[in-house]
Amino acid sequence: MSGNDVAIVSTAHWQGDPRLNRHVTYLERAGHHVTLSTHSDQTRPAALIGALRDIWSGEGRIVILPDPELFVLGSLVARLRRRLAIIDIHEDYAKAAMARPWIPDLLRPFVKALAALNSRIGRGIAWRTMTAAPELTRTGDHVVLNLPDPASVDPMPFRGDKSLVYIGDLTIARGAVEMVEVLSHLDETFSLTLIGPASQEVNTAITSVASKLGVATHVKKPGRLAHSEAWTAAGGSLAGLSLLADVPAYREAVATKIWEYMAHGIPPVVSDLPGQRRLVSQLDASLICGSPKEAAAAIRRLADDQAKRTELGERARSLVEKAWSEHRPDLAVQSVVEP
Repeated sequence: MSGNDVAIVSTAHWQGDPRLNRHVTYLERAGHHVTLSTHSDQTRPAALIGALRDIWSGEGRIVILPDPELFVLGSLVARLRRRLAIIDIHEDYAKAAMARPWIPDLLRPFVKALAALNSRIGRGIAWRTMTAAPELTRTGDHVVLNLPDPASVDPMPFRGDKSLVYIGDLTIARGAVEMVEVLSHLDETFSLTLIGPASQEVNTAITSVASKLGVATHVKKPGRLAHSEAWTAAGGSLAGLSLLADVPAYREAVATKIWEYMAHGIPPVVSDLPGQRRLVSQLDASLICGSPKEAAAAIRRLADDQAKRTELGERARSLVEKAWSEHRPDLAVQSVVEP
């Protein structure tokens, strides 16, 4: 087991997950040998068993664990194997539990407390903890912001059409239905492409609402695409959407897709939540919207003033470049694995 070997082991993230692949790129750039093993194509119990097996028998003096079910168990197995576990916290799991529709209301306080306890114990067992955002950070944690490297992104010029795009998991809380409603407030020259995985229930909701509102022919759902393929399809769009619901887990969060839109020179149109507002107000406060109707109005303004749309795309890209130079996630993740 080499001193500079690193393994990333996941139960729920897919092999093409952008953050995990950025970890691989940045760590290999620093001379580490990195393996990435994911089990998202298995049932949850099978994925957990497979991940624990990887931690026990796999390569890497250091193992990065990006899923909450591995924070405690995975870190314990790593300790038994004399490996150094780093837990990678991507969201506030206690708050996120309160937004899970499948959790009965009576059980939510218990699940919330259990999620908070899991993160706290995981921090105590793991060698180190890194987080994807400042609001997730506790004393002793390392912040590795979930920013795209501008040098790896070649933005396409604005196509001049009226295409809207969303990239990411499609859920009700992430605005799947609201995005279709936005389209209903626009004329037939606008289109919406929803790129990302969705449950059967969410797919049914999208289809039903689109049909009811008469916009079904203007909504495309190609499903999950490889990261590069997704952004090639999105490049040059009029706007990118992030209409997160007002739930505790999302209030202070800045969805990674917003940074990605901006890096690709696509103005983001977002719901009015504090985290998103703080970022997008630096670009243009009119892109922050309180309802699908307001979002449609913001989009219409972009379509009517293409010079403004192009300017906002350029300014968005500049904001990402500035944030990257200030925070350097590549150097941050490299420092986490150093002794």
